[in-house]
Amino acid sequence: MLSRQASLRAQTKRIKQSLKKFNYEPYVILRPLINKIEEEFKSDKIENLIAQISENWMNATMELAELKNKHEITITHIEDIDLEKTGYVSQIANVENRIKNLIDENNEQIQTMDEELKKYKDIASKINNKNNSLEKQIIILTKQDNEQQEKITNLKHIITEKT
Repeated sequence: MLSRQASLRAQTKRIKQSLKKFNYEPYVILRPLINKIEEEFKSDKIENLIAQISENWMNATMELAELKNKHEITITHIEDIDLEKTGYVSQIANVENRIKNLIDENNEQIQTMDEELKKYKDIASKINNKNNSLEKQIIILTKQDNEQQEKITNLKHIITEKT
């Protein structure tokens, strides 16, 4: 039983040593009350129990501080990611606007080309109509020329017969 008590005292002493560095304000305020309770009851078990509770409190407080630090780091990362996202959204909007402008410009060029094509088709159609008209005139003139040639030939025959 002595070794068990010695082990309990050693554990309590080790915990109290680590608690001396624990400067968490609520604990510092309660430390005199904790010491008073230990003095009043003078029990190794109570002293060890209070030491263990205090150690758990210290560990939880340190873990909370570490988690708060991780939380702050995470918040900073989230803010960085949000800034990055905002940048990407802006870039996407710029690219979409550029694409829209390029499409509009392309449509204008197509419309201009369509208008020019229509103009050239109209010119080609007029030329074809003029060509067809000229071909008809050539045919008519050729017929008239043939008729005139025939008349000349006939007149030549008549003149040669009379001579």
